[in-house]
Amino acid sequence: MREENLHIYVIINNALIPEFSMSRERALPIMARAYAIILKSQTKQGLIALYNYGRRSAIDLDIASIDEQVPYSMTDPLSRTYMRTVYDIGYRKTLDGSVWAQQPKFLGPQRHHAVRGGLHSCLDVAGRCEFDR
Repeated sequence: MREENLHIYVIINNALIPEFSMSRERALPIMARAYAIILKSQTKQGLIALYNYGRRSAIDLDIASIDEQVPYSMTDPLSRTYMRTVYDIGYRKTLDGSVWAQQPKFLGPQRHHAVRGGLHSCLDVAGRCEFDR
């Protein structure tokens, strides 16, 4: 009997990298921005937990997410321009073979040198697990 490892594929339809945004000085835009930050934070924590569980349990993990900041409007989050831009990013990554990452990466390439800390668990500033070194 052949023994096979489990494999989990995770697709995040959002950017895991930090995204700068200003909110208008009104309650609703501030609440919407706070909600978006909470969702992104919970997604990150869930991915870290899944990654660590997979490492302990010998489960292979592949993660696809948007690793570029793509402007969008809270009032029209699925606009034609936004969807075309996201599609083009995915298409480009598919062609160059970089769609799937084996561990969570929470920083964009241009920010690796500028941001320290803020990551939880075993991940360092570049999104690599310190146990892999």
